[in-house]
Amino acid sequence: MCSYPDALGLSLCVGVKVDLRMRLAVIFAAFLVNLICMNLNAYSVVADSSYKEFYFFSSGPKGVIKKIVLYEKQEGECYNLAFGEWEEFNQRINTISLSNNNDRNRIIATVAHTVVDFMEFHPDAIVFAKGSTPARTRLYQMAISMHLQEICKRFEINGYYKGKWELFTRGKNYSAFTLTRRK
Repeated sequence: MCSYPDALGLSLCVGVKVDLRMRLAVIFAAFLVNLICMNLNAYSVVADSSYKEFYFFSSGPKGVIKKIVLYEKQEGECYNLAFGEWEEFNQRINTISLSNNNDRNRIIATVAHTVVDFMEFHPDAIVFAKGSTPARTRLYQMAISMHLQEICKRFEINGYYKGKWELFTRGKNYSAFTLTRRK
């Protein structure tokens, strides 16, 4: 299931007092996520009040691992998507570690879920994404390719190829991606 377990309680679990409009917006966002992620099995996610920081827990043979997705403002309306394991001791995200928790596809679906939520609350944003390694960038590209038709219904996705940005097409090895909402 690609939705929050309790959309009304979402903002309350992060300690934010919300009015009815915000609650309805959260319900609507969860509904949109369900439409876009219909066939994707994602983890339940908790967002902060700005919808720029999300966390969830990966569960598998290596145990329960806290994962963080951050949308870090760069310049203008551009946000870098940062993702990784939360290191409690260092109080930071480790974007390099491999948890090997046998839930890669579920994690990718969950990160995609946060993109949809982020874009709902930041409709003019440009999300920039690049894997921390070439192998991860390739993994993201394969996931985008697999779901390209669904993604393109709501978003425009571009890839960085041979020094230039272009509309994403299957069969090219991009080194980075941007995503914007269709107007």
